[in-house]
Amino acid sequence: MDFRISLLCFLFLAASLLHCARSDSHDAQLLKGINSYRSSLKVPALTENKNAACLAEQLAKQFKGQQCSNTTGANTVIGTEQQFPDYPKYLDHCHLNASVTEDGQVMPACVPGLVPAVVLTNYTKSQYNRFLNDSQFSGVGIANEGDWVVVVLSTSTGSGDYSPAPPGSNWAAPVQPLPSSDRVLLPSVPAPAAGTARPRAVLRRKCVTSPAAAAPIPLLRLPPAAAAAAFFSAALRKKASKE
Repeated sequence: MDFRISLLCFLFLAASLLHCARSDSHDAQLLKGINSYRSSLKVPALTENKNAACLAEQLAKQFKGQQCSNTTGANTVIGTEQQFPDYPKYLDHCHLNASVTEDGQVMPACVPGLVPAVVLTNYTKSQYNRFLNDSQFSGVGIANEGDWVVVVLSTSTGSGDYSPAPPGSNWAAPVQPLPSSDRVLLPSVPAPAAGTARPRAVLRRKCVTSPAAAAPIPLLRLPPAAAAAAFFSAALRKKASKE
């Protein structure tokens, strides 16, 4: 019985190592082909970026099992790319902050059997080649799962180098309360008459659901002194009109 268990464990481990070896071979071959393509254009070669590779692996796992079609991967219509609600979790898993991935580029492709030559043309002869032609991209991370391969390009700038986030930081900045200088005291509200509902003050906060969310609308804030002066000026005008 123990021998059978040991044999099963050995076979499972061997299969896992073989899968990893094949995946690494596909990735290394694709990187070699991409760099040869860039060399022909007099563009510097891409260097491996482990953090970009980590994100590529997380995304490749999400694509695994999906069928290839003429509207997926390199054939995806711009603006209809697949969205990932758990993207913040992938960043957290790779110890990344959204701010260091803004200038990066994620490029998934689907090729049945991951035939090396076909995979390469999905990048060099598709809408993706404009990114491969761009010298601002200096690093790359590659991962594959099933019939899918994901290439993540990084830059050498702080907004796209995929550098690890400091310990304790999160993918998105937490919402902070307004500074005390931005708060305005409101006059007390008299108690409502019997039988009527008491008005409630509601504090609404803008929720950012993704790193690519639109920039918040700027708020007009008065300094404390100006706010107080404006309030009391309005109160005096109201009192004068009644008299």
